[in-house]
Amino acid sequence: MLDATLASDVERIERALLHSPTVARPFLLMLSGLPGTGKSTQAKKLAEKLSATIVESDAVRRLLFANPAFTDVESSYVFQVAYLVIERVLMKGVPVILDATNRLERHRQQVYAIAEKCKADLHIVLVDAPKEVVRERLERRLKKPGIKPQAVADWKVYVRMRQDTERIDRPHLFINTAKEPEAAVEKIVAAVKQKMGAEERK
Repeated sequence: MLDATLASDVERIERALLHSPTVARPFLLMLSGLPGTGKSTQAKKLAEKLSATIVESDAVRRLLFANPAFTDVESSYVFQVAYLVIERVLMKGVPVILDATNRLERHRQQVYAIAEKCKADLHIVLVDAPKEVVRERLERRLKKPGIKPQAVADWKVYVRMRQDTERIDRPHLFINTAKEPEAAVEKIVAAVKQKMGAEERK
C-alpha cells in the first residue's frame, strides 16, 4: 500500500499525462541523455509517430514542486512517483516513453525491472550531440525570457554529469541530434514497430 500523499501524487501526475491509445502489448522506450542533447525534442517526435505517452522527469518535478530545490531527496521522490506512474500506465496497455537523463546504471535497472514486471517490450535509446552544440544550446536556453537559471542545467552541470555518466551495457539505439536526427528517429520507430509486429504474430 502506498501512503496517502504518494498515492495522491501518483494519481495527479497520471491524470496530467496526455494518454495514448492502448495496445495489446505496450512498450517502454527509455531515453538516456544529458541536458542539451535534444532528448525532449526527440521524445516528442517519437511519441507522435508511435502514439506513446511521455513521462518526462522535469515535467513531473514541476507538477510536484512549485519551487523545486533540486535536492537529492526531492529527485528521489520525483522518480519514485514517475516510476509508479509508468507502471500504472503500462499496466493499462498504454505505451510509454521515459524522458530522463538515465545516466546511472542503478537508475536504469529500475526501469528494466518495470518493463519486466509489466511485460512490456523495452527499447533503450541514447541521445547525444557534440559538446560544442550542447554548450550553444544550453547558453541559448538560459537566455530565454522567463527562464529561472536555477531550474535549468548550464554548461558546468553538463560537464559534471558527463564525467560520471555510466555506459549503457544493454543493446540500444543512438540518436545524434546534430546529424540526421530524423533518419535516426525513423530507424527507432521501425525497430519498435517491427518488435510489436513480431509479438502480435506469436
